[in-house]
Amino acid sequence: MSLPSLKCWLKAVRLAIPAYLGGVVFNFYFWLALSLWFVMMSASPGVEALAFLALPLVVLVMGILWALLLRALWFLVGRFLWSNPPGWLKESTWGEFWKGVVISHLATLPVFLVYLCLVSGRVAYRVWGGWSGGFPVLRPPVLIVELLWLWLLTAAYLYHFSRSRPNWVQTGLAKKRNPPTPR
Repeated sequence: MSLPSLKCWLKAVRLAIPAYLGGVVFNFYFWLALSLWFVMMSASPGVEALAFLALPLVVLVMGILWALLLRALWFLVGRFLWSNPPGWLKESTWGEFWKGVVISHLATLPVFLVYLCLVSGRVAYRVWGGWSGGFPVLRPPVLIVELLWLWLLTAAYLYHFSRSRPNWVQTGLAKKRNPPTPR
């Protein structure tokens, strides 16, 4: 396994700007709602637990809408300030946008898993919060900011893995592009 290239790290940093303007919070609460849904399904499998699946889906849709709003604002600000914005400020294609949304969402999962470990271990009260009724209080937005390094590391590796293809895929694509000529 190789390290991500500089291009992957720069894409992760560029993605962190809109992601940390609220997208990561929506993603974090999606993972929280989904984990609560899994708890509900394991506690009482049935039709009423399926109704709780709407909560993670609503949070996921809100996160996607937030990303679309930030993309529209990025476009408007770019058009307002520059007639021809610099290359690094130009908006990405729709394919890159959706890839960024998925990578942002998946990069939040390790941050959420650290949150779960801290809550279940009941050691977080010394680090991030105080006692509230015997349960340690963690403030997820504070935790998300403090674990920015983990989010960036995960996003860079996700960009790296999305760029690298196994050898058999590359040879298969080359065969499709260059079909053998009949003799």
